[in-house]
Amino acid sequence: MKKFRTSLFFCLISCICFSIIGCSSNKKKSETLEPDIVIAPTPVIEEKQAVNPEAIQNNDEFTRSTVNLKQEISIDTFNTDKLAILKTISELNTIMYQKDFYTWKKYLSKDSLQYWSNPQNLSEVSKKLPIKGYELTSLEDYFNLIFIPARIGREIGEIRYISEDNVKAVQVQGNRDIIYYSFIKINDKWLLNLEK
Repeated sequence: MKKFRTSLFFCLISCICFSIIGCSSNKKKSETLEPDIVIAPTPVIEEKQAVNPEAIQNNDEFTRSTVNLKQEISIDTFNTDKLAILKTISELNTIMYQKDFYTWKKYLSKDSLQYWSNPQNLSEVSKKLPIKGYELTSLEDYFNLIFIPARIGREIGEIRYISEDNVKAVQVQGNRDIIYYSFIKINDKWLLNLEK
């Protein structure tokens, strides 16, 4: 009987131990599994609406920019041209801060380069300078004394089409457009077209 009690005692202790070990191992398993289970939130899918052509026509900037062309410029062309022109202006700002005349010349249309390299044309504009008695003798003088001071650091935000290949870059102040750049498109590239 003593042996039976001892066996029973060991059997009970074994069962209790196995129960405790089993529960703790299950608990550990569930603790290690729970962090691995992630319930992803339901994704929010926004439905894109089709572009309404009437909405495009009511776009203020697009309307202001293309008013002279009577529907000859599409919204895609406008966006592409504006992006290219603003990128060019950004590059020109860097060139002006560096006073890099030789790089600046690469941005000029052939017509502008010829016109402003002519000493007679430089002499004519010299007479109109606010500082009297100074004579422009080269295109580099024009770059340093006229082009840079009039444009450096200006915030140009919009464009205005004169024709499909001729665009003015402007700063809008209230109801006024202040023109700082004129561009002409030659071989799909926008080049500076200096005013004469």
